[in-house]
Amino acid sequence: MTAPESATSARKLAAAEREKQATAMRLQGLTYLEIGERLGVTESAAYRAVKRAKARTEKVATETAEEIRATEDARLLLGIRSIMSQVLKGHIGAVNALVRLSESRRKLWGVDADPKLDITSGGKAVTFHVVYED
Repeated sequence: MTAPESATSARKLAAAEREKQATAMRLQGLTYLEIGERLGVTESAAYRAVKRAKARTEKVATETAEEIRATEDARLLLGIRSIMSQVLKGHIGAVNALVRLSESRRKLWGVDADPKLDITSGGKAVTFHVVYED
């Protein structure tokens, strides 16, 4: 049995560079066929390279947003805990602060957001027919 390939192996480094180049070309408006020709790979290989780079970027962005949301939520909860004794004693300033902190948490988690209606077509062309009745 062979050992797993190192993340710094020549093959993996070359693939990462190809993904970077393919993504840059795609952002410049080149087709996958043109990208493949320039990189010396097939059209489908160019597509997969861009797709892998995009998936990796989306994963990092999602993880980063989740980390930020969790950190901010912890801060808001800390603020709520720190004023709760004053809220329970009826201090109006603390009550107002609690309301603002609670609003911030609801916004953070989308509790009060309007439900989203997905009207996308999944990337397929959509045709609308307008019918006029007499």
